[in-house]
This record gives sequence, C-alpha cells and structure tokens, in this order.
Amino acid sequence: HEPRMRQANIVLNAVNEVIERKIGKKLSEGETYPVTAYFAALMSFLETDESEGSMVAAVAFLLGYVFKKIDPNVLKAKAERTAILFTSVLTNHNEDNVACRWSLECSSILLSSLDRRTWLANGSEA
Repeated sequence: HEPRMRQANIVLNAVNEVIERKIGKKLSEGETYPVTAYFAALMSFLETDESEGSMVAAVAFLLGYVFKKIDPNVLKAKAERTAILFTSVLTNHNEDNVACRWSLECSSILLSSLDRRTWLANGSEA
C-alpha cells in the first residue's frame, strides 16, 4: 500500500507544481487549487501515451477524489473524451487492479452525471 501512496503523493506534488505555474500563485497553508484545475492537470496526464503503469494508477486514484467533488456540468462537458481515456486505461493497464478499480469508479461517476437527453442523443434508451 505504501508504494502506491508514495506514487500518489509524487503525482499530486507534480500536479500542484504544474497548476502553480499555470495559475501563477503559490498556495498558502491549508489552501487548495480549484478542483477543476486538478481535473484538467490529471486528465492531461492520462492523455500522454508514455504513462508508466504505476503512475496511471496514482492518477486514476487521485481522479477518484476529484470526480467526487467536481461540478457534474464539467464532467458532462468533457464526457466523451473522459470516457475514451478511461476505456484506454482499462484496455492498456488491465493487469493493474488499482488503475482499473479507480478508472471504473470515475467512469461510474461520469456516467451518473449524464442526463437522460445525453443518453437518448447517443442512441441509448433509458
């Protein structure tokens, strides 16, 4: 468990540095960046093809927490691309239980955020 948490901390620190550079503001004690900033940074990591398996698991783990806090409208706006990325994680990292578990968790939250019109527009009957 500890190596996985270490990986998550490494990813989180790197994401904080990326966000700090983009926003141009260093966090004070107890502050956090907007959840949408974490969403964007973590999702962009998943878009890179050369992602190492353990790092993908750490990103998926962190996204599991982000998805629980982000506005569902953000998820709706990014639904198609997000679903494609998690399908890719499940396909390319199917031997990594942690990556798969958190990818499925995020996919569940994503699909739950979609309204009936979205399902009907994509040819699925509700």
